[in-house]
Amino acid sequence: MLKKLLKWLSAAFILSAAVWAGLLFTPKNNEKTYRLKVEKNQGIASVSRKLAEDDVVYSRHALLAAAYVLGVHNRLHTGSYRLPKQISAWQILQRLRGGRPDSVTVRIVEGMRFAQMRRIINETDDIEHSTRGWSNEKLLQEIAPDAPSSNPEGLFFPDSYEIDAGSSDIQIYKTAYQTMQRNLQAAWDERQSGLPYQNPYEMLI
Repeated sequence: MLKKLLKWLSAAFILSAAVWAGLLFTPKNNEKTYRLKVEKNQGIASVSRKLAEDDVVYSRHALLAAAYVLGVHNRLHTGSYRLPKQISAWQILQRLRGGRPDSVTVRIVEGMRFAQMRRIINETDDIEHSTRGWSNEKLLQEIAPDAPSSNPEGLFFPDSYEIDAGSSDIQIYKTAYQTMQRNLQAAWDERQSGLPYQNPYEMLI
């Protein structure tokens, strides 16, 4: 009886392991690419639940178990991850384990008008266009209530800006505005004496 019981237990263990491995390693074919957004302090439990609810993985429990085995459960990196149509739960864990969320780079060229800057940002894929449809006045009020002018021209520093994919476009505007303010203040602090300017904004004009 003992030998039969051991054989039965061994067979059950092997079968369970095979099923678990299949659920973990077999790629699932989804209809389209999927954007997984990991929020700050979000754990693997809620991430796996979201993936299961959206039918991206075969088994939430297989993913959870593997995450604890790998030690990924408490080392999730905040950010947005674009998952291809065909992907396994194991491959998703490797993305999360690597800690390299997708990012988007927007390049603002020197001499570009603010309208051109807005058009480039509005046409950038893989970011949230929270400000689309806003007036320039509303946009400036949202990012800098104490801005020296209601006219946005010249208030945004031309550079390349990188943000997490899936993030709001307002982050680009805020960063570009703050970068300009830092550079403008530095130039103001180093200005020659006797110049006919009352403040940094007059010098910018």
